[in-house]
Amino acid sequence: MKKYPIGSVAIGVLQVADAFVLFLNGGAATNTTLTFASFEFLWALISLVVLIRVKQRATRVLASVFFAYNASGWLLAFFLGAGSESFTVPVWAVVFGGVFGCMYAASALYVARQPAIAVDSRVRAPLSS
Repeated sequence: MKKYPIGSVAIGVLQVADAFVLFLNGGAATNTTLTFASFEFLWALISLVVLIRVKQRATRVLASVFFAYNASGWLLAFFLGAGSESFTVPVWAVVFGGVFGCMYAASALYVARQPAIAVDSRVRAPLSS
């Protein structure tokens, strides 16, 4: 499945842009960052579906890493009080998000360039003598 890794490259680049905008605004959310967050939330849901339905190991790893990253971000926001009116994202979390976006985009590009090999390959090629 090449669609998910290709989309993941775009999402990784989007995360880097999101981190850059957040950094420039001192961690304060703007309409732009909220739009980015909406795309990331949608991609987290898509990642969960891919994790359940796709058999290719590398694609499943991409999906699980992205979903785990987002779930930890939701928990962090909950514990830091995202519901308050003056919520700002800590600089360390903004930088981490940007670094994660770079690594996620690079990993997704790597997976997109690989041939698709299913996890459940029970048919094995005969050994040549």
